[in-house]
Amino acid sequence: MPSPPEPVTEPAPPASLWRHRNFLLLWTGQSVSEMGSAITQLALPLTAVVVLGASTFQVGLLAGRLGRRIGSARIVWYSMLVFGLPQLLIPLTAPGWRVAAFAVGMAASSFSAVVYNVAQVSYRQAICPPRLLGRMNAAIRWVVWGTIPLGALLGGVFGTLAGVRATLWIAYAGSWAAGWWVFFSPLRRQRDLADTAAQKTA
Repeated sequence: MPSPPEPVTEPAPPASLWRHRNFLLLWTGQSVSEMGSAITQLALPLTAVVVLGASTFQVGLLAGRLGRRIGSARIVWYSMLVFGLPQLLIPLTAPGWRVAAFAVGMAASSFSAVVYNVAQVSYRQAICPPRLLGRMNAAIRWVVWGTIPLGALLGGVFGTLAGVRATLWIAYAGSWAAGWWVFFSPLRRQRDLADTAAQKTA
């Protein structure tokens, strides 16, 4: 009669994650990956502009075409309020046919984010003196990315107190409504970046 297999004993977890080799390797790998992604986000547009001679809006081909049709300045708020509107379908997701709301909402959210990022970076570069571009981009990244931990904290609080669906409504409605900050600004009366350049030289 065969003997029963011996039970598998897993090693006891370390007292501190600082001594957990796999955790440290995972953390290091993720950090390097994020750093590489940040470098790639900077390098790819520069490669397109400097090496390939592409214009700013040609870096985002579709965003460029939309910018020419709608207005290279107007597209900043348009991408948030119009293209981003279907993302409000995401909190309506439910089993059955309503699962399509998630796919449509996520597609709209991703598309509007791409168009917005191309448009707003182009606008920032148009209004900023070249010698200050580095400082301006660093300040923007520090402020904007600094809200990410706060958003994660608030998401956990709202999710615990109000539930997942209510938290999704707060998150996506707030993200979409942020476009009104841009709409009720002088940018609303400008169609193209050329208008901004004319104001700078006036």
